[in-house]
Amino acid sequence: MHKILLLAAVALFATPAAAETCSIPPLKPIPPIGCKDLLPKCICDSGGECHWIFECIRKGDSG
Repeated sequence: MHKILLLAAVALFATPAAAETCSIPPLKPIPPIGCKDLLPKCICDSGGECHWIFECIRKGDSG
């Protein structure tokens, strides 16, 4: 029983990859010329630092 509680505590306080996320996305900027829209994406490095980028959806792309 103690082993199960210990494993649960370790799993709870461990830093899984899923915990590496961005907060609420910032306001979307005006799309630059050639982009019909901007898609927000959360990018995380191996150290767990995350930030938002905006990917251009080109006017000719379907989607």
